[in-house]
This record gives sequence, C-alpha cells and structure tokens, in this order.
Amino acid sequence: MLLLVHKVRQERKDKIMLTLEQVFNEINVPFTVDENGAYQIGDTTKYIKIRTLEESVDAFRNEKKRFYNMHFKYKDEGKQLIYLEEFALEEPTVTDFTKPFIMMYFNGSPKRVFYARQVVCKEATRPKDRRTLSAFIKRYHLQQQVGARYYYGFYSKKNDELLGVMTFGKNLNPKYQKDEGLMELKRMVWLPDVQVRYGLSKGIQTFFKTHPEFDKVLSYSLNDISNGNAYEKAGFELAAHSNPGTRFKNPNDLLDNYSFQIKSSWGARTGVIAKRIHPFPKEQCTSQFLEELIETELPHRSDDGKGYLPTVDSGNDTWIYYKNK
Repeated sequence: MLLLVHKVRQERKDKIMLTLEQVFNEINVPFTVDENGAYQIGDTTKYIKIRTLEESVDAFRNEKKRFYNMHFKYKDEGKQLIYLEEFALEEPTVTDFTKPFIMMYFNGSPKRVFYARQVVCKEATRPKDRRTLSAFIKRYHLQQQVGARYYYGFYSKKNDELLGVMTFGKNLNPKYQKDEGLMELKRMVWLPDVQVRYGLSKGIQTFFKTHPEFDKVLSYSLNDISNGNAYEKAGFELAAHSNPGTRFKNPNDLLDNYSFQIKSSWGARTGVIAKRIHPFPKEQCTSQFLEELIETELPHRSDDGKGYLPTVDSGNDTWIYYKNK
C-alpha cells in the first residue's frame, strides 16, 4: 500500500527549475563530479549534492543512515559535503539563496563582511518588528520559520540595514526539557551576501544580557549544511551526535512539511492529524496505521492534494553554550 502511494505521489507539479550544472555555469564557478555524484567546487574540499525526494523516501524505507553516513565519510576525509533539497533549484530560492550561497561557499567569504562592532543586535518586542524578522527568516532560511519566543535582529550601524536574525524558544528535546535555565537557538540566518564575524557570539551574549534568567543556550548544527565549525569557534561545546531526522513532505511543495512528531499517538488524538482529519482512539494509533494515514489522507496545506511522504536527512550535532564557563 505505502509503496503504491509513493509511486503515485512522486509526480511533482511543473516548476521552473535549474540544474546544479546550470547554476554553477551561470555564476562561473568551476566544478567536477565525484564517484558519489557530489559536485566538487573547484579544487577545494567543498562538495554539494542535490538530494531528491525519491532518494530521501527510499532512504527512509531502506537505509535511514544513508545521508548521515555519507556526511561523516566526507568529514573524516577532511571534506565538507552539503546536501541541498530540490527546491533550492527553484525560483525564487535559487536566486535568493542558492547562487549567493554557492558563491560564498566557493570564495570562502561573502561579498560584504561586517564585524560584530559594526552591527547592533537588539530584541524585537513589538509585534510589527517580530513580523519583519519572521518574514526575513521565511525568505532566507532554507528550513523556513519555526515557533519562537524571542526574536533578535542584527542591524548595520551605518544605515540600519537588517543583516540577520536569531530566534530563541523552548527546547523540545526530552533530555533537556526540565532544565529551566536552558533556551534553544531556533533559527540563525543572514543575508546571502553578508557575513557578520563574531555575530553568533554577539547574539548569544545579547540574549543573556536581556534575559539573565537563562544560563545555557542549546542549538543544532545541521549536517546537511554544516560541520558545526561556527558553533565550536563561538564557544559552544559538542553535546551529542543526533540520528537522522524524519520529516513528512508534500511531494508537490517540499516547504509544506511536518516533523516526525505528527506520527505519534498524541498527534493523532489531539495534534495535527486530529485537527486536520479527526481524532483517533489511542488503540488505533499504531505506527503503521499513522504512517499510512499521513501518506494517504492528511490534506496538504499549500494545495488541494493529500498525503505526505516520509523523508530523512543527515542528522545533526547538538551544541550547548554555557554562560558561566
């Protein structure tokens, strides 16, 4: 049943999409392709690979650590492999993010570099300002916006230009939920052509000054796009390597997706499934039943279709910054 649904649902809507080769050629970045189908940028140790929906679903079915293992294979060889989703080749993402990101990745630094002393970091307390920062995240962060309690903007001292955004919220990892002094760095994103050196450190210190009730910040470096070097340089301590994460994605719009949490019996009784279909009794909420329900009946948020496909990523590393260390 599930495989049949996969076969039917894998047909994507027509979109204007470039190939990775076209992107490289348009921005004049040299490349070669290695034996794993990853694109080596020039003669650097930097690699990029597009991960298709079909590959990700197949990995979920047959080999959940496929991308996780590949990430560490490259890392152990002194290389960095970045996985981009298919929507990174679609407009407007390819213009807003992908091309500037690859140029920065290739050159080692973006067009505009600021030092922390040249920017102001301040918390957005008015709803209007929070909406502005939220819109910035939706435009420039590949994983879009997530719920957060505190929003911070980074502004150029010269002209008040918004350069980046950080958000903080309650951590949902059961291991840390009871730690009332800990807050999670939910999102950190900059303009594609901007680097704020020591910006991460400045954001963390600003957060502690404005909210002294917290003494730890937890964050995750996504193996898909990072080796975690920025966290280490900013003084974070590596706490754990996390297994690949699962997300359920609309095959027609990869930005329309849900986390693995919707598959829980809670999700079917009072969460997403309950709200978008109807509540189900606890005894009916087996893993197989819920997965089939999500793939066949859960209505899309961005179109009139039904069914979300399970996918996996490369996992992430957990980092913690201790205020008093």
